[in-house]
Amino acid sequence: MNAVDSPRLKIYLDTQHAFAAEYGLTNPQGIQGMLAELDSGTGSANVAAVHTNDSKRVCGSGVDRHDNIGDGFIGEEGFVAIMANPAFAEVPFLLEVPGFEGKGPDQQNMDILKKIRSKVGLSS
Repeated sequence: MNAVDSPRLKIYLDTQHAFAAEYGLTNPQGIQGMLAELDSGTGSANVAAVHTNDSKRVCGSGVDRHDNIGDGFIGEEGFVAIMANPAFAEVPFLLEVPGFEGKGPDQQNMDILKKIRSKVGLSS
């Protein structure tokens, strides 16, 4: 980002990829650690969107396997911790999940995220 030096270039954070890269997104401390690392470089303020998906593999696996929200190793409580962090209050969350019927993002995953957003006091 520094080499490009353009305010138009932003970060699209993928929850499963970050988790696979050993960022502990299951709790506020892990999320804060990831944000601190971003702030030491390009800056967490440059996160423009979150590609939202749970993980079929454990933290640090280095494997890209998406799961439905709440069905993987990040779990619903991990998404509560992510959405409760003020850094993500105004950032859109876009689903990239297999879907509960295997047809991609679905209403059930959207409803789970809406319930979580409501739980942390954000509008849907």
